[in-house]
Amino acid sequence: MSGPFGETVVHHTRGVTGQNSDGNDVYGDTNTTLTHVTLYPRESLELVQGQDTNVIGLTAVFKPALTIVATDEFTARGARWKVDGEPAQYHSSLTGTTLTKLNLTRVTG
Repeated sequence: MSGPFGETVVHHTRGVTGQNSDGNDVYGDTNTTLTHVTLYPRESLELVQGQDTNVIGLTAVFKPALTIVATDEFTARGARWKVDGEPAQYHSSLTGTTLTKLNLTRVTG
């Protein structure tokens, strides 16, 4: 997707997978494997309840661009990650290349 030596990640999208016996929607993940994704570490310092908190995560770059919603998650490097903030969409006026850059934070609990 993004680089010839990139990594493989799994994109988890949440949606309706069926209905239960009462006719209520049942939700589940649809998994899509993406290859050649550029991943690199990111670190930020945030103030939480008056204390500095060090947030460690990943940045993922997808080429071509992906459509991402707030409930999407990714499995990369053996852990599950959620999208942190707005996806950044880039379109080059020189090459026509489209990219999506995401900040990912590890899912816990």
